[in-house]
Amino acid sequence: IMGDASINLQNEEWSGRLDLSVVSKDFAEEASSELGFLSNRITTREKDGISKNTQYRLSTYSHPIFKQIYNNWYTDDGKKFPEALIMNHTILRFWYLGDGSLKFTNANTAYSTIRVNNEKERPDYLINLFDELGYKSTCSSKEIRISTEDTPEMLSNIKAVDDLSY
Repeated sequence: IMGDASINLQNEEWSGRLDLSVVSKDFAEEASSELGFLSNRITTREKDGISKNTQYRLSTYSHPIFKQIYNNWYTDDGKKFPEALIMNHTILRFWYLGDGSLKFTNANTAYSTIRVNNEKERPDYLINLFDELGYKSTCSSKEIRISTEDTPEMLSNIKAVDDLSY
């Protein structure tokens, strides 16, 4: 649930469900496919009444696994990445496609960033997640930045090269 996903847990007795809001229909459909039988529906909403700002919201069926995920990911302060999280390219792909961007410094050089608002007080933890995959990164209060040297390899490894429209 890194990025724009959240667990909706209305009360302690309820199993909970996953909600994901994104701007890419393809990404919403890919996430729906990955969730398989848990996926319920994808709805659309125009943000501010402008069709180019359409958001796609994926909702799952309620399931006990989401209560377990909620208990691992949420504290009294909101959503926090678990200490035991082991970063891999699949997790990084969904995080990047939900919260990432590619920024060009000139015509031939770019670096990747991922928003990290809910983890801004743990920059060393975030940098370590990328170190585990061999990517050099730095962290500011709003985003983690992957080095220009490592960005092409990272994008290739997470298969985002053809998906930069996300």
